[in-house]
This record gives sequence, structure tokens and C-alpha cells, in this order.
Amino acid sequence: MSRENKLTAEIIIETMKRSSLNTLFIEGKDDLFIYRKIQDDIEDLIFDLFPCQGKINLLGVYQKKDSFGNKNLFICDKDMWVFKPSEIEQNEDLITTSGYSIENELFQDSENFILKLFTNDEIEKFNKIIKSICRWFAFEVELYLNNQGEKCCYSNVTILSTSIINKHEIEIKQEFLDSINYTEPNSELHDDISNDYKVKLRGKFIFQAIEKVFQERANNGISYTKKQLFDLIYNFVTKDDSTQYILKNRIEEIKNYFKD
Repeated sequence: MSRENKLTAEIIIETMKRSSLNTLFIEGKDDLFIYRKIQDDIEDLIFDLFPCQGKINLLGVYQKKDSFGNKNLFICDKDMWVFKPSEIEQNEDLITTSGYSIENELFQDSENFILKLFTNDEIEKFNKIIKSICRWFAFEVELYLNNQGEKCCYSNVTILSTSIINKHEIEIKQEFLDSINYTEPNSELHDDISNDYKVKLRGKFIFQAIEKVFQERANNGISYTKKQLFDLIYNFVTKDDSTQYILKNRIEEIKNYFKD
């Protein structure tokens, strides 16, 4: 049995009281790969990178930021704030993602690039998987908006599990839906998520759908993991001449904050 993680906001704050470095606080491991690449690429600025192991810890540290010194920047995913505005006001030193999560931003930046890695049949398969996920996710969002967040199960779900979608299939299993007492969500909410899934569907599910398509390729076709896709996307975006990328704007935000 693995040891329970004991990292808390209080431990992070006490650690920071002994630090002399400017620090970029992020949520955790899913963000770490991208922000470490950003940190490596910003060669003229020195700042530490602190994964807080979750938004609760990050926001807890942010609320006590005046108890330790140096220049500190906090970046977190919007998550369900996409649907219900946060009571925590975004500030110069608190940046939230433009969509549900950093994965959403990466997909928005690279959608055409990623889809070029698919065949036409695989694009159709991906779109059908996304459609099925949106239908279920709208149910989860509706629970949250009706203050029944304790019933939500989306944070424990991976689309790559055969308990959710069978291999080579595109629909979420009825057995899973029955187990969570699924009912059809509000049609307006469902349409809102489905039509704007790049922003409002949990980004992890988008990349899991992409991975599923790659993993189920026939004849041992090339398959990419999420980490490999992140690396491809980062290199694609940062080497492209266009400035109309969310990732490039995020890099500039970090540069401008720490350069003064």
C-alpha cells in the first residue's frame, strides 16, 4: 500500500518562509511537464517551480502569500469555474487557464496539428468518442451546478479504462452510467459543452480520447502517449512564427511577471 501524501498548504508556506527564490506555483504533475519546459526556455530569468499537488493546496498558499517574501506567481486550472465563476478574484499574481485546464489550452493551440496525425476514419472515431464523453460529462456538471458535487465521479474516471469504454468502441458503457444513476442532462448545458468542448470539456478526457485512438490503431501503427503529445505540441507552438497561441501568451505572462 502506498504511503498517503502529507503535503499541505501549511507545509508549503513554512517551506517558502525559508526560500530566497522567486517562485512559480502550479497545481501538480500534469502541469509540471509543460512549465518545466517553459522554465528551461526562459534562460534569462531565475525562478523556482513548485507543484502544490492540487488546487486546494495552491489556493491555500495563495491566501497566505503575504506571510512569506519574494516574488511569487500562481497558476491554476479553471476546472468547474468554467461553469460557475470563482469567488477568488483573478489577480496579477494569480492566473487561471482560459478554459477548463492546461490540456484544453494545448489542444486549442494544436488541434489542426494533432488531427493531421489521424486518418479520416480516426478523426471520425475521435469525434464520436468526444460526443459520448460530453453527454456523460454534462450530467456531472449538472450535479455540480445543483450543489451535488459530492455525487460527481468525473475526477476518478479515465476514458482509457475498459470499465468506461470498451476497447475499439466509442460509447461510454451503459453499466458505468447505471452505476452512477445517470440521467439525461439539461439539453442546453449538453449542447453548450458539446459545441465548445475544446474549452469546457475536461481536458484530460480530450487527450485520453486521442490516446485511445492511437492505442487502437491496426497493424501496430504509431501510438503517442500524452507526454509525447505534450512534447510535440510544445515544440510545434514555440517554433511556429504565429503569436496567436495561448501557450506563447502564457510564456510572455510569466516572463513579464518575473522580469521586473
